[in-house]
Amino acid sequence: MTEQQQATIKKLSEKYKISSDSLDKTLLFLGVGYELTDRQMESYLSLGEGQLLEKHHLLMSYLQEEKKSDVDVDSDVDVDIEGEKKHRFIFPFRRKKNQNASNAKKSKRKYEELSRYIIESTDLSAAQIEQLRLASEAGMPEKDVLTLAKAGKGPMEIRKCVEFYELVNSKNAEKKKS
Repeated sequence: MTEQQQATIKKLSEKYKISSDSLDKTLLFLGVGYELTDRQMESYLSLGEGQLLEKHHLLMSYLQEEKKSDVDVDSDVDVDIEGEKKHRFIFPFRRKKNQNASNAKKSKRKYEELSRYIIESTDLSAAQIEQLRLASEAGMPEKDVLTLAKAGKGPMEIRKCVEFYELVNSKNAEKKKS
């Protein structure tokens, strides 16, 4: 985390009296991690206590706006959004070169249930969400990733499950080659 990001977190934490164990602190870290502007973060932090779902919804709408302004959804171009921090959550919906429109619609729906669960859940930490993102990125089936999320596994447990999945897949790929 850069000094500027730390300063932003400190400034907004003090301004909105956010304690270190508050769920608002998680939303603040997500906003900084996704490189939202101070104004955008202040707009959802200023909603007040007890408005967690509304705050999270506003945060996600800012991320969707960023995605829409940066990417033309209907174009058939290679879009690399994995490298963009503000798009890490939305990676399952990225487009690939020469992908037709029907495949694009299937791709968008691929992790829809998982995305909905993550958005609606108040039990997941930012670290758990990041590990679930990595599980999806590794190609783990949505139902398995959803099971990891709903089981309440910690970030390290999720990571080990993903590593195991990748190990099994690599061994299966080696068997297919020979």
